[in-house]
Amino acid sequence: MQKLATFEELEKYLRGFVNFRGDPVEYDFGGVVALMLALLNNLRERALPAELEDLPETLTEAEAQFLLRLAEYVRRRRGNG
Repeated sequence: MQKLATFEELEKYLRGFVNFRGDPVEYDFGGVVALMLALLNNLRERALPAELEDLPETLTEAEAQFLLRLAEYVRRRRGNG
């Protein structure tokens, strides 16, 4: 894996992530979910309530809709809706 020196490089790497081996074809869904959960746990443990209240303004409409869709998948699978 390449060394990432800036936030922008990390963001670009994560947006283009396919798998940890760098293979062009096989998408590592589990790896992406693990990275997402690590970031969600980071927010849950460290973000201030006021910062979380600002979250809607940082998301595009497409990002907000996808986040809601993910939550709906979880809710349905757990039998909460």
